[in-house]
Amino acid sequence: MLSISLFLAIVQPTTIIVKDAAELRRAAGNAKPGHRILLAPGDYQGGVHLVGLRGTAEAQITISAQDPKRPPRFLRGGSGLQLSSVAHIEISHLVIEDATGNGLNVDDGGREASSHDLTIRHIRVSRLPKGNHDGIKLSGIRKFRVESCQISDWGGSGIDMVGCHQGVIDRCSFSRGGDNGIQAKGGSQFVIITGCRFVEPGQRGVN
Repeated sequence: MLSISLFLAIVQPTTIIVKDAAELRRAAGNAKPGHRILLAPGDYQGGVHLVGLRGTAEAQITISAQDPKRPPRFLRGGSGLQLSSVAHIEISHLVIEDATGNGLNVDDGGREASSHDLTIRHIRVSRLPKGNHDGIKLSGIRKFRVESCQISDWGGSGIDMVGCHQGVIDRCSFSRGGDNGIQAKGGSQFVIITGCRFVEPGQRGVN
Protein backbone atom coordinates (compact mmCIF):
# COMPACT_ATOMS: atom_id res chain seq x y z
CA MET A 1 0.00 0.00 0.00
CA LEU A 2 1.36 3.44 -0.98
CA SER A 3 2.25 5.90 1.74
CA ILE A 4 0.49 9.28 1.63
CA SER A 5 3.72 11.10 0.76
CA LEU A 6 4.50 8.71 -2.10
CA PHE A 7 0.93 8.95 -3.40
CA LEU A 8 1.12 12.77 -3.45
CA ALA A 9 4.47 12.63 -5.24
CA ILE A 10 2.91 10.49 -7.94
CA VAL A 11 -0.25 12.53 -8.58
CA GLN A 12 0.93 16.07 -7.81
CA PRO A 13 1.75 17.94 -11.03
CA THR A 14 5.21 19.35 -11.64
CA THR A 15 5.56 22.54 -13.70
CA ILE A 16 8.59 23.06 -15.93
CA ILE A 17 9.17 26.42 -17.64
CA VAL A 18 11.12 26.31 -20.92
CA LYS A 19 12.47 29.18 -23.00
CA ASP A 20 13.66 27.60 -26.26
CA ALA A 21 13.27 24.50 -28.42
CA ALA A 22 16.25 22.71 -26.85
CA GLU A 23 14.80 23.14 -23.35
CA LEU A 24 11.43 21.90 -24.62
CA ARG A 25 13.02 18.73 -25.99
CA ARG A 26 14.82 18.06 -22.70
CA ALA A 27 11.69 18.66 -20.63
CA ALA A 28 9.63 16.36 -22.87
CA GLY A 29 12.29 13.67 -22.67
CA ASN A 30 12.03 13.70 -18.86
CA ALA A 31 8.25 14.24 -18.61
CA LYS A 32 6.23 12.03 -16.30
CA PRO A 33 2.45 11.78 -15.78
CA GLY A 34 1.13 15.02 -14.32
CA HIS A 35 3.95 17.21 -15.60
CA ARG A 36 3.07 20.60 -17.09
CA ILE A 37 5.56 21.95 -19.63
CA LEU A 38 4.94 25.67 -20.05
CA LEU A 39 6.59 27.67 -22.81
CA ALA A 40 7.69 31.19 -22.00
CA PRO A 41 6.62 33.92 -24.47
CA GLY A 42 8.85 34.33 -27.51
CA ASP A 43 9.85 32.67 -30.78
CA TYR A 44 10.85 29.00 -30.97
CA GLN A 45 12.59 27.32 -33.88
CA GLY A 46 10.12 24.96 -35.56
CA GLY A 47 10.85 21.38 -36.50
CA VAL A 48 10.51 20.10 -32.91
CA HIS A 49 9.70 16.36 -32.77
CA LEU A 50 8.71 14.83 -29.42
CA VAL A 51 8.30 11.07 -29.07
CA GLY A 52 6.78 8.83 -26.42
CA LEU A 53 5.13 11.25 -23.98
CA ARG A 54 2.78 9.11 -21.87
CA GLY A 55 0.47 10.60 -19.30
CA THR A 56 -2.32 8.68 -17.60
CA ALA A 57 -6.07 9.11 -17.28
CA GLU A 58 -5.53 10.54 -13.79
CA ALA A 59 -2.49 12.68 -14.64
CA GLN A 60 -2.10 13.89 -18.22
CA ILE A 61 0.97 15.69 -19.56
CA THR A 62 0.37 19.27 -20.66
CA ILE A 63 2.31 21.37 -23.18
CA SER A 64 1.05 24.94 -23.12
CA ALA A 65 1.89 28.64 -22.86
CA GLN A 66 3.18 30.07 -19.63
CA ASP A 67 1.06 33.12 -20.46
CA PRO A 68 -1.93 32.28 -22.71
CA LYS A 69 -2.26 35.97 -23.56
CA ARG A 70 1.26 35.88 -25.06
CA PRO A 71 1.44 32.45 -26.68
CA PRO A 72 4.85 31.22 -27.90
CA ARG A 73 5.40 31.05 -31.66
CA PHE A 74 6.96 28.12 -33.52
CA LEU A 75 8.51 29.47 -36.70
CA ARG A 76 9.53 27.57 -39.82
CA GLY A 77 10.88 24.02 -39.59
CA GLY A 78 9.48 21.00 -41.48
CA SER A 79 6.46 20.56 -39.22
CA GLY A 80 6.30 23.31 -36.65
CA LEU A 81 5.66 20.81 -33.84
CA GLN A 82 5.33 17.03 -34.16
CA LEU A 83 4.42 14.45 -31.50
CA SER A 84 4.56 10.68 -32.04
CA SER A 85 3.33 7.75 -29.91
CA VAL A 86 1.71 9.86 -27.20
CA ALA A 87 -1.11 9.24 -24.73
CA HIS A 88 -3.13 11.43 -22.35
CA ILE A 89 -1.62 14.65 -23.68
CA GLU A 90 -3.00 18.20 -23.83
CA ILE A 91 -1.49 20.77 -26.21
CA SER A 92 -2.80 24.33 -25.95
CA HIS A 93 -2.19 28.05 -26.53
CA LEU A 94 0.54 27.80 -29.17
CA VAL A 95 1.10 29.66 -32.45
CA ILE A 96 2.71 27.95 -35.46
CA GLU A 97 3.70 29.98 -38.52
CA ASP A 98 5.64 29.51 -41.76
CA ALA A 99 6.25 25.76 -41.37
CA THR A 100 7.37 24.11 -44.61
CA GLY A 101 5.52 20.84 -43.84
CA ASN A 102 2.50 20.56 -41.55
CA GLY A 103 1.78 22.96 -38.73
CA LEU A 104 0.99 20.67 -35.78
CA ASN A 105 1.49 16.95 -36.54
CA VAL A 106 0.44 14.20 -34.12
CA ASP A 107 0.79 10.56 -35.17
CA ASP A 108 1.07 7.02 -33.87
CA GLY A 109 4.73 6.64 -34.83
CA GLY A 110 3.84 3.69 -37.06
CA ARG A 111 2.53 1.67 -34.09
CA GLU A 112 -1.21 1.12 -34.27
CA ALA A 113 -3.21 2.41 -31.27
CA SER A 114 -0.09 3.90 -29.63
CA SER A 115 -1.51 7.46 -29.68
CA HIS A 116 -4.75 8.15 -27.84
CA ASP A 117 -6.54 10.50 -25.43
CA LEU A 118 -5.33 13.72 -27.03
CA THR A 119 -6.67 17.25 -26.43
CA ILE A 120 -5.69 20.17 -28.68
CA ARG A 121 -7.00 23.61 -27.70
CA HIS A 122 -6.38 27.20 -28.75
CA ILE A 123 -3.77 26.46 -31.42
CA ARG A 124 -3.24 29.01 -34.22
CA VAL A 125 -1.60 27.84 -37.45
CA SER A 126 -0.99 30.08 -40.45
CA ARG A 127 1.07 30.61 -43.60
CA LEU A 128 1.79 27.10 -44.86
CA PRO A 129 2.95 26.42 -48.45
CA LYS A 130 0.63 25.35 -51.23
CA GLY A 131 0.27 21.61 -51.73
CA ASN A 132 -0.09 18.80 -49.20
CA HIS A 133 0.69 20.84 -46.10
CA ASP A 134 -1.93 20.63 -43.36
CA GLY A 135 -2.61 22.98 -40.48
CA ILE A 136 -3.20 20.15 -38.00
CA LYS A 137 -2.39 16.61 -39.16
CA LEU A 138 -3.64 13.66 -37.08
CA SER A 139 -2.63 10.11 -38.02
CA GLY A 140 -3.82 7.00 -36.19
CA ILE A 141 -5.22 8.89 -33.18
CA ARG A 142 -7.98 7.44 -30.96
CA LYS A 143 -10.09 9.45 -28.50
CA PHE A 144 -9.21 13.02 -29.35
CA ARG A 145 -10.66 16.50 -29.08
CA VAL A 146 -9.69 19.60 -31.09
CA GLU A 147 -11.36 22.78 -29.95
CA SER A 148 -11.14 26.55 -30.41
CA CYS A 149 -8.29 26.38 -32.94
CA GLN A 150 -7.72 28.87 -35.77
CA ILE A 151 -6.23 27.77 -39.08
CA SER A 152 -5.53 30.19 -41.94
CA ASP A 153 -3.58 30.25 -45.21
CA TRP A 154 -2.75 26.54 -45.46
CA GLY A 155 -2.04 24.32 -48.46
CA GLY A 156 -3.74 20.94 -47.98
CA SER A 157 -6.38 20.57 -45.24
CA GLY A 158 -6.89 22.81 -42.25
CA ILE A 159 -7.33 19.64 -40.17
CA ASP A 160 -6.50 16.32 -41.83
CA MET A 161 -7.27 12.95 -40.23
CA VAL A 162 -5.95 9.58 -41.39
CA GLY A 163 -7.19 6.48 -39.57
CA CYS A 164 -8.52 8.49 -36.62
CA HIS A 165 -11.36 7.33 -34.36
CA GLN A 166 -13.65 8.69 -31.64
CA GLY A 167 -12.90 12.38 -32.03
CA VAL A 168 -14.57 15.77 -31.72
CA ILE A 169 -13.65 18.94 -33.63
CA ASP A 170 -15.45 21.84 -31.98
CA ARG A 171 -15.57 25.62 -32.46
CA CYS A 172 -12.60 25.84 -34.81
CA SER A 173 -12.27 28.43 -37.58
CA PHE A 174 -10.79 28.04 -41.07
CA SER A 175 -10.01 30.84 -43.50
CA ARG A 176 -8.24 31.20 -46.87
CA GLY A 177 -7.56 27.52 -47.34
CA GLY A 178 -5.93 25.34 -49.96
CA ASP A 179 -7.83 22.07 -50.60
CA ASN A 180 -10.18 21.47 -47.64
CA GLY A 181 -11.17 22.86 -44.29
CA ILE A 182 -11.51 19.47 -42.55
CA GLN A 183 -10.79 16.07 -44.12
CA ALA A 184 -11.36 12.60 -42.61
CA LYS A 185 -9.92 9.67 -44.57
CA GLY A 186 -8.08 6.36 -44.26
CA GLY A 187 -10.85 4.60 -42.34
CA SER A 188 -11.51 7.43 -39.90
CA GLN A 189 -14.79 6.92 -38.04
CA PHE A 190 -16.92 8.23 -35.17
CA VAL A 191 -15.77 11.84 -35.71
CA ILE A 192 -18.05 14.74 -34.73
CA ILE A 193 -17.56 18.17 -36.33
CA THR A 194 -19.56 20.88 -34.63
CA GLY A 195 -19.72 24.65 -34.21
CA CYS A 196 -16.95 25.36 -36.75
CA ARG A 197 -16.69 28.34 -39.12
CA PHE A 198 -15.39 28.12 -42.69
CA VAL A 199 -14.50 31.24 -44.71
CA GLU A 200 -12.97 30.57 -48.13
CA PRO A 201 -11.67 27.18 -46.93
CA GLY A 202 -10.58 25.96 -50.37
CA GLN A 203 -12.34 23.42 -52.58
CA ARG A 204 -14.47 21.96 -49.75
CA GLY A 205 -15.34 22.97 -46.23
CA VAL A 206 -15.60 19.35 -45.03
CA ASN A 207 -14.39 16.40 -47.12
